[in-house]
Amino acid sequence: MVLLETRDLERFAFAEGVLAGEMSADPGVVSRVTQRLSAIRTQALSPDESARCIGRMVDSRESRSPPASTCGA
Repeated sequence: MVLLETRDLERFAFAEGVLAGEMSADPGVVSRVTQRLSAIRTQALSPDESARCIGRMVDSRESRSPPASTCGA
């Protein structure tokens, strides 16, 4: 999902699937995509947290032991 905004402040939502993509200027669709992306952002790890998480996963794979914990924030 991607939100787009033109220089004229028109807002569009774009979603791409396996076989096709869809763009919409419908305010309801744009609002729903905005809400979904906001929810994802609030749960996402920071870049540093992501790097540490990946490092832990690589280390656990190399030692062939299960990771100590998940990477959740």
